[in-house]
Amino acid sequence: MLYALTNKAEHLDTFLTVLYRPARRVTTAAGLVEQNASPADADWNGDVRVAFNEHQLETRALRTKHVAALQKLAIATWYRGCRAELAQEFPGVFVAAGEDAPASSGQAPDWSRVLRKLSGGAFGTVAQTGSQPLRLVLAEMQELAAQPKTPTTHA
Repeated sequence: MLYALTNKAEHLDTFLTVLYRPARRVTTAAGLVEQNASPADADWNGDVRVAFNEHQLETRALRTKHVAALQKLAIATWYRGCRAELAQEFPGVFVAAGEDAPASSGQAPDWSRVLRKLSGGAFGTVAQTGSQPLRLVLAEMQELAAQPKTPTTHA
């Protein structure tokens, strides 16, 4: 089992880097740096972490290399459990037959287009949609998945 973990260690390090981002910080007028992540803050969004930035992944992933393999596996296992719970709560969003089923199977909405499709209507701009709570977005996707598919006609 550890072979699978060490075989893809760089991918797991990147995954952990996405999950474990540093806390947001702000420099005050007095020049002090303090955590800026509480419900009292004007820009509070419910997440103490800095916003995800794909361009920082490679540099930040270096920090996760020292974490023991079994700890990484425990984190991945916890994540899988949380994801399984979401799949159970929102079955129309997740592919029932397995995660590797093609998106064209009609079993679930296409994840790659979710952000664009929900933007502009339900949640506002792409940036506003991207900052919505996960359960809210999943609930909207569940409703969309439950709607009957309208056949497309070609002229």
